[in-house]
Amino acid sequence: MSEALLIDSDILIDHLRKEQNALDYIQQEIDDGSPLFISVISRIEILSGARKGEEETIRSLFDILTSVDVDLGGKLGTFVQSVLDMNQLLQAAAFTHKHISWGESWGRPLHL
Repeated sequence: MSEALLIDSDILIDHLRKEQNALDYIQQEIDDGSPLFISVISRIEILSGARKGEEETIRSLFDILTSVDVDLGGKLGTFVQSVLDMNQLLQAAAFTHKHISWGESWGRPLHL
């Protein structure tokens, strides 16, 4: 089995837009048996940008992903004091779940 992956919202949005590279990437990971995860942050980001009529398609995509919480723990003060960076939050989600790798962009997982 391939490693578990936390899929970034950019890839998921491209998938929803039916961009071929995103469709191929997700399908390849599924075919390889990679467990696929989505952070609650990415779920909110995608749902907040949804257009009328896209909800069912989005829910279908979410159905193939396992949702993970983001536990900032003691890092919350650091995030609040600095400019909030979505990539830092996604890294926190992957770090919280040590068995999950996070890909900042296409096919380059950050191993934590």
